[in-house]
Amino acid sequence: MNDSVIPDRSERRSAILAAAQAVFAEYGFHKAKVETIAERASIAKGTVYLYFSSKKDLLQALVEERMDRLNQLVEMQISEKCDLMATIKGLIKAHFLFYLEEREFIAILYGQLGQIAEGMEEPAKRASERMTAVITSLLEPGIQQGLLRAMPSRRLAQVLQGMIHAVAFDWVVRNGDESPEELSQEVYQLFCRGALVPAAVAQD
Repeated sequence: MNDSVIPDRSERRSAILAAAQAVFAEYGFHKAKVETIAERASIAKGTVYLYFSSKKDLLQALVEERMDRLNQLVEMQISEKCDLMATIKGLIKAHFLFYLEEREFIAILYGQLGQIAEGMEEPAKRASERMTAVITSLLEPGIQQGLLRAMPSRRLAQVLQGMIHAVAFDWVVRNGDESPEELSQEVYQLFCRGALVPAAVAQD
C-alpha cells in the first residue's frame, strides 16, 4: 500500500474511519478485518495501528466522531435561530439529513452496537445524554412561557427524540424514497399537535 496517498494525519485518520464504517456495515464488527479496512483506506495494515490500538478502539472512535457531528448539527440549529418553533423544526430536519448522509453508520449503531463488546454502548449513551440535555434546555423556556404543555422538559425532549429516531431509522432501513424535508415536516407537525398547548396549536 502507498501511505503517501493521504499525507495529512487528520485526513488519513478520517479515511481510516470512513473505510472502517464501510467494512463494519458490510461484514459486521466481528467478521470485519483490519486488513480489509486498510485496503479500503489505501494504506498498510500497520498504519491503522498508528491511529487506533484495536478494532474496538476504531469502532469507539467512529461512534464518538459521528455522534459528535450530529450534536454539532443540532447545536448549530439552536444557535442560529431565535424562534422556538423554527428551532425545533430545524433540529428535526438536521436529524433526517444526518440519517440520510450516514446510512452505513446508522446501520452499525442500531444493528450491531449492542451485540459487540461490553462497554461499547457508552459513547452512544454519552452522546445521547448530551443531545437530551441540549433539547431539554431548548424546550424548558417554552414550557415556562406556556407555549408548550406543562410537563417535565426532559421527558418532552425524550418524546421528541423518540419520534425522530423511530421514523428516521425506519426510513433508513427500508430505503424510503421520502425526502428529509417531507418526513421532518410530518414529525414536526405531530410533535406540535401533542406538545403545544391548544391555543398555540391553533396559531401554528
